[in-house]
Formats: sequence, C-alpha cells, structure tokens
Amino acid sequence: MNSMIGVIAFATAIIVSLSAILVGGRPRPVGIVILLGWTATLLVSRQTEVHRVQEGVLIVDSLALVALAALYIVRPSWWRLIMAGAQVNAVLSHVVIGLGTGMVGYAYGSAVWLLGILQLAPLTIAVFQTWRSARAA
Repeated sequence: MNSMIGVIAFATAIIVSLSAILVGGRPRPVGIVILLGWTATLLVSRQTEVHRVQEGVLIVDSLALVALAALYIVRPSWWRLIMAGAQVNAVLSHVVIGLGTGMVGYAYGSAVWLLGILQLAPLTIAVFQTWRSARAA
C-alpha cells in the first residue's frame, strides 16, 4: 500500500468492519468477511504488478464474493445484496485485465479500490441502524 488513498481506504475498512463486529447483529458476519478480506489482500498484493492479474488478490476477492453471496442467501437484505454486487464487479475487474482487454493498470486498481471503499457505505448504514435499534430497545 504505497498511496495515501490506500492507507485511508484500509483504515476506513478496519474502522467500519470492527464497528460491525462490535455492534453485532446482522452486520457482524459481514464485518468479519470485510476485515479478513482487506487484511488478506494487504498481505498478498504485489504493488509492483498492478498491470497484470494478481492471483492472490483474485483468490481473496473470489472467496469474499462466495462468503458475501452465502450471507445474502441465508439472510437477504438490500445492503448485503449491494455488497455482494460490488464484490462481483471487483472479481470481474481481475478477469477483464486477465483477458488482455487493454484495461490499463491504473483503471484496474482504481476500480478495485473505489469499489472496495464504496462497498463500505451499505455496511456503515447497517451498523448504524443496528446500533440505533439496540439503543432504542
């Protein structure tokens, strides 16, 4: 992670996912998936190879997609659907660059990072709603 946006994104992911874990309820398992996914991505990514598929990150993203889809199937909600959909797009970004479509590395990286950051918004809303409901009870 050699850019300020990467540091901010990772810090945001840690804060949101830990909040989901601590608040509990329906956001907790999703928070665990996001925390593990972002941490594993940081461990397996190779910053020098942004112009080709990073197999380790593709595997982590694919496992996160399976987990998020399973969580949606078990307990459907709008925010879980959005998160799983964003994860599909992240996995497809790896596939597109692997097919040699000419997608430049910067666009590839931006798509994956941007989707990762935007994916945190529905989880943040779900955490807030769960926290508010628990506090009102």
